[in-house]
Amino acid sequence: MISPVRRQKKEKVSSRKFLPKHKKNFRFPVSRLSSLILILLLIYLVVSFTLQFKKLYAMQNEMKEVQKKVVELQDKNDQMRKQLKLVQSDQYIEQMAREKLGLVKSGESRIITAQPDKKQ
Repeated sequence: MISPVRRQKKEKVSSRKFLPKHKKNFRFPVSRLSSLILILLLIYLVVSFTLQFKKLYAMQNEMKEVQKKVVELQDKNDQMRKQLKLVQSDQYIEQMAREKLGLVKSGESRIITAQPDKKQ
């Protein structure tokens, strides 16, 4: 039979098996640390460049749209200048005086056609 003292010693010995002998310090190897820093830097650069190229692409599309609007407005401006020249011409003024105001030149007579009634 085993004495109680021996049992305690055995228990102590057996409990020592599960305890670490000495505490290990966590040391990250320098080569791995530099690799990790390099990988993080590359990830940052890729994300940064991706965002910048996305902004650049959006700005280029916006610039194309603005250029299209400029061309459209220049065409409209040209049409309005032509219309202005036409409106300022004597021939147009005479035509509008005849059509809108019913004026006639001296020596001319105005003929008005009768419209048939639609009530019949």
